[in-house]
Amino acid sequence: MRNIPLGRLVLIGVALLSVWFGQGLLLAPSVLALGGMLVLALSVALSLGLVTSGQAGLSSRPAPRLLTDLFVRIRSRPGGYGLLAASLVVSGLAFGLAALPETSGWPALLAWAAGIALFLAAGHRLDLGRVADVEVAETIAYARWEWAALLALTLAALALRAWNIAGVPANFGGDEGEMGMVARSVLSGEATEPFVTGWLSHPMLWFYLQAGALLVFGNNVAGLRMLSALLGTAAVPMLYVFARPLYGRSVALAAAALLAVYHFHIHFSRLGVNNIADPLLALAAFAAFFHGYRRASLAGFALAGVLLGLGMHFYMGARLAPLIVMGVLAHQLVFDRARLMRLRHHILMMVAGYLVGFGPLLSFFIAHPEDFTARLAVVGVFQSGWFEEQVSAGESPLALLVGQLYNGFGAYTFLPDQGAWYDPLMPLLDPVSAALFFLGLALAVVRIRRPGPALLLGWVAGASLFGGVLIVNLESPRFVTTAPALCLLVALGLQQIGSLAGWALRRRPAARWAVVAVGVAALAAWNFSFYFWEYTPRRIYGWLNTEVATAIGVYARDLPGDTFVYLFGPPRIYLGNGTISFLAPAMRGEDVDEPIASPDDLPPLPDGARPVFIFLPERLGELDIVQQRYPGGEMLSYYSRELGEDLLTIYLLPGSRDLAPSR
Repeated sequence: MRNIPLGRLVLIGVALLSVWFGQGLLLAPSVLALGGMLVLALSVALSLGLVTSGQAGLSSRPAPRLLTDLFVRIRSRPGGYGLLAASLVVSGLAFGLAALPETSGWPALLAWAAGIALFLAAGHRLDLGRVADVEVAETIAYARWEWAALLALTLAALALRAWNIAGVPANFGGDEGEMGMVARSVLSGEATEPFVTGWLSHPMLWFYLQAGALLVFGNNVAGLRMLSALLGTAAVPMLYVFARPLYGRSVALAAAALLAVYHFHIHFSRLGVNNIADPLLALAAFAAFFHGYRRASLAGFALAGVLLGLGMHFYMGARLAPLIVMGVLAHQLVFDRARLMRLRHHILMMVAGYLVGFGPLLSFFIAHPEDFTARLAVVGVFQSGWFEEQVSAGESPLALLVGQLYNGFGAYTFLPDQGAWYDPLMPLLDPVSAALFFLGLALAVVRIRRPGPALLLGWVAGASLFGGVLIVNLESPRFVTTAPALCLLVALGLQQIGSLAGWALRRRPAARWAVVAVGVAALAAWNFSFYFWEYTPRRIYGWLNTEVATAIGVYARDLPGDTFVYLFGPPRIYLGNGTISFLAPAMRGEDVDEPIASPDDLPPLPDGARPVFIFLPERLGELDIVQQRYPGGEMLSYYSRELGEDLLTIYLLPGSRDLAPSR
């Protein structure tokens, strides 16, 4: 205690008070929130400066004086620090505008975007003319053929994701429809706050992006899903950018090719839901982080922080990425402490970038923490009460935990995914890819001292832990974020086999490339065949109810305005189902909730409307009662080839042949 100066103790107290005060400002429903983010950023800067200034024991030089060191830095690069200050002020303005109830969300959204742009510009400006005190890696040169190959892969990935996107998968999911309806509310001006949560506690930014996709590509299923196709496509070149400096050309190219054709990734790239944003944002953040780490680049760390914060606006799986980066930093604290300490200001830049990227949504989650943990309250092993219920029923706590570990880590290689989201009746990896995946894992473990392999292991293990072990139900959407990591590990396994073949044949380069190329081509052919020729015809996405709701929505979409639909679907399906609502937004109708015993039990028909009756199989017995009131009509059925039976029956009044389904 005697070795700690009194001034530093005072500054530590100031830093702690600043954190408390800054959080209070973020919660203020007034212009006081303008300074909340700036105060938090300054408190983080002060805290990190105090910690690093006490590391004099790491070198023979005396610890720098914090304020003097900061003043010298500002004088040396006033333009960069001016942009940095401006970005924090503008970002704080976004907080304030978002907190004002009388304003629309667009000014806050524009201020947030401007703050991000200024922050990234500051990082770039601060990099110019700097004298690095850290060993900087050489710049990686990309050959022209690499760019050509990457362009070809990207175009192929886009074709596999965008072709007939409204029809593959043929079923249109209820969650897709619910998200699409929120996006339409953005277009109509009904939804005006971008920094809150919407349907099922999903942040609103995704719905704003979907609204833009509906404007550009059409206000229909294809337009809604096209955003996912573009994000999924962008992940392919981003995987190459991430993997190329860490693992070389052959592995990076093989991994990108595998991701382009990976059936699991293709499937979620064709759904109008936000899961597919996770792998792209994680890849971009990790690529920026490693660029900053190799090159001692403030711009790289700044971009990594912004992307990590931006991920908080998307699916819950994106929340894993900051934890992975923190794990890598802890890993380097063990294996390369000196370098990490010399990059302390860069890490501070990343933390500030995270706050800037998170933006005013951070203040919303601080004020409404239950929204941040809403899904865990429903599906968390402990939060939902599931674990306690199972133990009370006589289950062994140890057996439950072992079973959860089995589920979480078995999803990749030996536990078939049979959830409604995908249901390919196989694990996420086919048997050949699974074997290569294990080989890649072994290589990563052997090279655990390097930050790249450590990140890969943390990525896969983290998703298994937080998406499987600690969650009640095993579902594929929680593992979408790992798709690039899986492909990269498979590519590492392929390269190892290629290297062994080259050693055995005494022609290393040619044999290695040949083995990798043949392996990728074979896996690509299998993935393409499986998804489009085997899985797609099954029409299993969303299971039976989604197929039924899609059939109802497609039929009701084409009905004229003078019709009124009676749906004999409850308690299984209601007209308010997201699928039906999105596909047939102009439809008029009513659910027949309870079974009818006489014609008088039917809900009243609006004046001038023609009735259409839709029956699910379990309620078809009520058709006789309807025919008593409207005799002489025509029955039409939707047939399911997968089930070999009728999905639903439509009853039309005499003279209503124009209301018959088009198919």
